Amino acid sequence: MGSQSAERGHETEHGDCPSRRASQKIRGDAGPPGKRKDLLAYGVNFSADTGDDGGLAFAWKGILGYYPGRFGIHPYYNIVKQYGDWESRDIWEYELTLDPAAIDLLLAQLWELRGAQFDYYFFNENCSYQILALLDAARPDLRLHEQLGPWVIPADTVRAVVAEPGLVRAASFRPSAATQLRHAARELPAAQRGLARDIAHGLVPPDDPQLLARSGVPYEGSGLPPPPTPAVRPDEGHRSARGGLGTGVRDGRFYLEAHIRPAYHDLMDPTGGYTAGAQIDFLALSARWYTKERDVRVHRFTLVDVTSVAPWDAFFHPISWRIATGLDSRLLPDCACGNLKERYVWRSDGGAGIAFQPWAHALAYGFADATIDLGPALEQDHAIGPGAHAGLFVGPASDRWKTHLFARVTRFALGDRSTYTRAGLEGRLSLTRQQAIEASISQNRDFDRGWVEAGVSWNCYF
Repeated sequence: MGSQSAERGHETEHGDCPSRRASQKIRGDAGPPGKRKDLLAYGVNFSADTGDDGGLAFAWKGILGYYPGRFGIHPYYNIVKQYGDWESRDIWEYELTLDPAAIDLLLAQLWELRGAQFDYYFFNENCSYQILALLDAARPDLRLHEQLGPWVIPADTVRAVVAEPGLVRAASFRPSAATQLRHAARELPAAQRGLARDIAHGLVPPDDPQLLARSGVPYEGSGLPPPPTPAVRPDEGHRSARGGLGTGVRDGRFYLEAHIRPAYHDLMDPTGGYTAGAQIDFLALSARWYTKERDVRVHRFTLVDVTSVAPWDAFFHPISWRIATGLDSRLLPDCACGNLKERYVWRSDGGAGIAFQPWAHALAYGFADATIDLGPALEQDHAIGPGAHAGLFVGPASDRWKTHLFARVTRFALGDRSTYTRAGLEGRLSLTRQQAIEASISQNRDFDRGWVEAGVSWNCYF
């Protein structure tokens, strides 16, 4: 945080991906307008001390609050270097209209909290929650943290700050080093992109004439325009909770459906304000009423579904991945009549693969994965097997609509054995930023039986 003469503050949000939750900090700027050096300012953050934990231990301890959380103060250039350069995360900065008296209160609160330790919970008392509490200490009239629900998502806390009249003066975008590099590569001719790639891989000797030619050109900057500011800020994207109503057919049985998802984004949702190719679904529930049988059933309950589909290019080779677990309604053989009947299984699946962009505004992917189904309706109470799935997302730059062509196969080789295949198409049409229509159709096959599933739903984000 800047000195007590600071006249304004910034709240910053770092672009999120499934493996790293978005985080927020406050930066204090000192000096007269037009002469402030933001990188030389100080940033305040609240973070968990996770040590060297990873994987299941990291998730388990973070969800149950086993990590200690502390406030910290760091030079802002170190924050930009960590998030923007090392972790390739874009940064949004929101200029706050905190007066000197509010800055003094904020600094006094930080002084009292120095060295204090809090329990850190990933889904509620996290970095975003504590930053809002810090702003409430600076401006007690705001009462921002009281606007939050049982879970705290960084984008929602930014919305709460922006919605407060007169609190935010402006917003600005600071692209990460990776965003800048990708933008520069797109602006270069193909031959120069190839040369840059060969230089990075050490395939061009230092005395190559193509390198020496650059030394004879006066330096006047890169000559390339900066990366464009995204059209939609994090606070302007769709809201993180989603509910909806729909209807459809499964294996000849018509149904009405209601679904709810507390948090917070999947790959078919509008991308604006979110990280492209990233998905986190949490506690999503869908229930169906089959009209002919007058049977109400839970169709699916997703405890968590985390996906990262990051495209390869000439300079970056990320591994895409997915992991999910939850209750699923699977069609299994019915011994009484020989047909398939819906039975509950607890399904966990995940895998890794690669993705690429075959053309602008398209994303293709392929995964190798494995599936574990557990439940008393299965032979030996389990079905386990490897599989693969692939797909293609296509949509315009406006993101008004999106389609997803997909196919998958799973060979259950342990327990209840079968080969499951599914291929289909789903699409989304946005009516407004907070409303959309989704439709899907697929051909499925399992236990040597085939069936069609199709449905349409209206979704509302709130």
